[in-house]
Amino acid sequence: MMYSRNPPHRYHNAADQILRIAVILVLAVVSSAGVILHLFEIDFINYLPSLSLCPFHVITGLECPGCGMTRALISLGQLKPGVAVGYNLFSIPLLILMLLYVWPGKFPAFLQHHAVGIFMFVMVILIWLIRLSGIQTV
Repeated sequence: MMYSRNPPHRYHNAADQILRIAVILVLAVVSSAGVILHLFEIDFINYLPSLSLCPFHVITGLECPGCGMTRALISLGQLKPGVAVGYNLFSIPLLILMLLYVWPGKFPAFLQHHAVGIFMFVMVILIWLIRLSGIQTV
């Protein structure tokens, strides 16, 4: 199908536009916080409250697959990728996917395939189970 005037817009509905704005805000907040904390040499991660806001952790007492992601993203904002991977193995792939998502025309089409989503879901669950078993992943 040819588009004579305007090519189809990638963010064609309100939900896609809201998600894109949310991803941009997360990237902006994390990178800004990381840079500010790095410039002023503030070790914010050690001062994060020990109280968990994760409903899964509060109910079960177990770490969820996303546990450590806040600390990991702050570490990435401080340009400490090794520390970030130690908090959550999926922090760098998530950051890359977020950057590709908000960059117009750069999100690879194959990542939108259902098989890739299923593979990623299985990998998250597998790594989560390994973490819960006490085996060190990093």
